Amino acid sequence: MSNERELTELQKRFLDALFNEAKGNVRQAMASAGYSPDYKSTQLIKTLKDEIVEHAKFVLAANAPNAVLAMVDILHDPISQGCKEKMRAAEQILDRIGVVKSDKVEIENRVSGSIFFLPAKQTE
Repeated sequence: MSNERELTELQKRFLDALFNEAKGNVRQAMASAGYSPDYKSTQLIKTLKDEIVEHAKFVLAANAPNAVLAMVDILHDPISQGCKEKMRAAEQILDRIGVVKSDKVEIENRVSGSIFFLPAKQTE
């Protein structure tokens, strides 16, 4: 992960647990890592905010192949149960890691060099 600073073993275990067995549950990850039950979770989150965001980006990127393959599966079986939800989830993952659909708009100027005459202003 980019811009890594040196983390303690406890912090490393917390991050690993947070994105694995704790499935995002901060208190459970803290307990699994060995933090005291009295340690404030908000303080830990403040301390590791950047690392948590980097891990989240990594997890999204790691799941990009699954998202792409889910979209391809839907192409082969478009009436499968839950395909709309899978498609939305896959699109969200791909959008968040920067794989976005491109909207191309072409504008053709067919009046190049033309002059428009407007009627004279009417005075009262």
